[in-house]
Amino acid sequence: MKGIIVAVVIAALAALVFAVLPQLQGYGIRTLPGRVEYLSEPEPETVEYVARPPAELGRQLLSPSVSEQSKESTWAKARGKWVLWKGEVHSVEPALNPSRIVLVYEYEAPLPLYTQRFGVVVEFGANESQRLKQLIEGEAVYFRARLVEKEFRLADVYRYGLDFSSHVLLLEDGQLVEPDDIAAGLVDLAYVGFEQLDELVREAEGIAAVSEFFEGRLRDGGKRIAIETIVKLVGIDIGDKYWLLGQTPLAELRARRDYLKFGIERRVQEALEVLHYAGPLKNAALRGSTEQQAKFGRTAVEATKEAHGVLRDFWEEERRSAEPSISDFALESMLQKLPNLIGVTKTIMEGLIEYGTLDAYEIIVGACHLELERIEGRMEHINDGVIDIARRAVQQARLR
Repeated sequence: MKGIIVAVVIAALAALVFAVLPQLQGYGIRTLPGRVEYLSEPEPETVEYVARPPAELGRQLLSPSVSEQSKESTWAKARGKWVLWKGEVHSVEPALNPSRIVLVYEYEAPLPLYTQRFGVVVEFGANESQRLKQLIEGEAVYFRARLVEKEFRLADVYRYGLDFSSHVLLLEDGQLVEPDDIAAGLVDLAYVGFEQLDELVREAEGIAAVSEFFEGRLRDGGKRIAIETIVKLVGIDIGDKYWLLGQTPLAELRARRDYLKFGIERRVQEALEVLHYAGPLKNAALRGSTEQQAKFGRTAVEATKEAHGVLRDFWEEERRSAEPSISDFALESMLQKLPNLIGVTKTIMEGLIEYGTLDAYEIIVGACHLELERIEGRMEHINDGVIDIARRAVQQARLR
């Protein structure tokens, strides 16, 4: 009888050791049911995005012109967050069973006409391996991934053709994004919008320099500068734009650009966070609106450059002239070009005929300020367009 009891005890202990304890490993003395049922699906993991183009984030993190304190602050805010970027494939690694892609980007360095290259290495899950095999060098791809590290790796400098002082940004949890996905179109529009805002301000700087030059000539001729009168005569409705009456509106334009870029970044960031779990999302009408908005921005920049070119030609001609003057022929040529370039409703020529009070220098100064006003309007239009597309993208994701 004792032998039977001993055998039963040993069997029970064996069952405890080999069947029960492994299930309890890591849980101490608590027991958990083998199956957990949820009353509702668990909430998805919260994601946060950095809505900045790779070149701009790279400059903020790596440029020699940025202080170390600022770099560390930017990285502390960016690390662990997601990005959605576009880039050209530098290489796919490893060759047989690829799990990552390498891209090389550039940002503007402090020296004039100099750019700094840096690498981006994106790690993907095994489920993306077949798609990665189909990528070829130089192909443009969209991807979302999470920022995890920035490193200086000498071996990568040689492998990827980077500058010696370059760093590499490491990203994980990569996912390829289709080019016709709403999220891809949104970041394209936003990041091109950043560039367009910068270009408009650069053109404004050149136009303001032309205006300042001719205002100086008016002062040298003993004329009192009355910008308010001039801009009214050439058809500007001053309204609440009192900065136009100042001699240097550039500070206000730069500040406005930075404010608009910040607003775009925040709205696109919010949209990307909503779109993150929406899966591939396509909408032909919304994509068409995105392309139209991008086209407007390109047209606005080109029109501004053209107007700047006309005004700059007069500036350069006048600087070379021994006698400060503008010929009637040259003035007539400018008057024929500027109404079309600037798009005024009441042309400069009509203002001149009606009032008969503006000389050539005053007309050019008025034209400069008129174009500066137009630049501000174009900047606002670019901002409004991007924000509207972001809002509509979020609506599409939530209706799904």
